[in-house]
Amino acid sequence: EPYNNLDEDMQKWLLHFLESLKSPERLIVFADHHHSSASALADHFLYMDKTHRIVRTAEAEQKTGAEYERRE
Repeated sequence: EPYNNLDEDMQKWLLHFLESLKSPERLIVFADHHHSSASALADHFLYMDKTHRIVRTAEAEQKTGAEYERRE
């Protein structure tokens, strides 16, 4: 969960930094229990159950730049 224990300014900075790393040649993997923060970055999701088995996959919706600024 990359945003834990970060103040709002650092959360925004980290979000933009991770966004700057995205490219077709690069795979970035992180775990997050908060769908709203993960959906700002993710192209695909893997959902796991309590036994750590993948139970579902999904493509993320396309986000616009304005939506990156919004944190729930």
